[in-house]
Amino acid sequence: METTLIYKRIKTEVQYNDYVNRMEELDGLLLENHTTELEEEIDLLQLLVEDYEEKYITTKGSSPSELLKLLLKEHKLTANDLAKEFEISKSVISEVLSNKRAISKSFAVKIAGKFKVRLEHFVR
Repeated sequence: METTLIYKRIKTEVQYNDYVNRMEELDGLLLENHTTELEEEIDLLQLLVEDYEEKYITTKGSSPSELLKLLLKEHKLTANDLAKEFEISKSVISEVLSNKRAISKSFAVKIAGKFKVRLEHFVR
């Protein structure tokens, strides 16, 4: 059965959030039932999300901590939420957000995966 995709280039923050949420939903489905169609849909959404981020989310020149703050705000999450999810100390998150601590490679991988952004934004 062939799936018809009806995704369009992202032009609004609401549409961006919808697509990011859909990608997260599909990631969960992919774990349960790995199909080529699901992979292709995720790949397409990722391209659209990255295109939007490059055009509308200012990351060039932003520090990793500034980008993390922006992502937390966009996803309506707190430092506590992130600390609980990744099972790390809230103080570590606070130090990262206040630019007192660099983001470790392992933390950068987790953040990039969670928010579906490029790892290079966090590793410098």
